[in-house]
Amino acid sequence: EMEITPVTPSIQAENNEASSSSNSSTDVLYPQTIHLQRIDSVESSVNDIKSKTLSILFILRTLTQTFSPNNL
Repeated sequence: EMEITPVTPSIQAENNEASSSSNSSTDVLYPQTIHLQRIDSVESSVNDIKSKTLSILFILRTLTQTFSPNNL
């Protein structure tokens, strides 16, 4: 039995290496930077949406002012 017990930790280590290599290595090494990049992309897309909605609202307002009988 004493000869079997040293073998099991090495098998567990191999299993851990296999499971960690299944993840992309960059996720393991740089989780913070990836998280920050995702936040940056979300912020930029939110800003894009804001600017587009503002321009659409402005167009709609000018259209309603132009075509409404009693100019708002």
